[in-house]
Amino acid sequence: MTCKEFFEKHSDNNEKCIALQDEPSRLEWQSDTASKHSPSLVDDTEELCRQVFSPIHIDIDNKKLNPTALNDAYDKGLSVFRLLYADQKHIVQSGHIKASSDNDAGKPHRDFVAITSMTASEVRTIKNIEGKLGFAIYDTALEHEISHSDVCHVEKGKPSFRSIRSKLLEIVQKKLTLI
Repeated sequence: MTCKEFFEKHSDNNEKCIALQDEPSRLEWQSDTASKHSPSLVDDTEELCRQVFSPIHIDIDNKKLNPTALNDAYDKGLSVFRLLYADQKHIVQSGHIKASSDNDAGKPHRDFVAITSMTASEVRTIKNIEGKLGFAIYDTALEHEISHSDVCHVEKGKPSFRSIRSKLLEIVQKKLTLI
């Protein structure tokens, strides 16, 4: 199976990162495109941006991200924007639209309150407690959002995930910008 075939097969799978952990080529697939809409592979020097919603991702009073802000990397994929293809104005605008859409759909109320960022190399060099690389980034561009990528936890197990999530949380907390 190729990277693109995997992500096409799992496009509606909210546990695609868990399925990815069984793929022997999961790390090498970062050098292959995961989407027919992809403008390019995610380079290590790229800045990635994550939208932050209250109350699910942040304790707004203390301006501290909750570990849950990064939980999607464990199963469905942590959605990020590639700043090479989307500017901050676009990301903020789409954050407000997403919050409104989720609220209208009857999901628990949320407000779009912040963005945070990380470089691809910061994410890709995080190792788990066993010294294995913990995350991979895939260029999962969407037809309506070519800047979309997913950060996925690529080693099995919740303890491994918690260990690397805390390392990523330290990085993104430093780059938190309230909107």
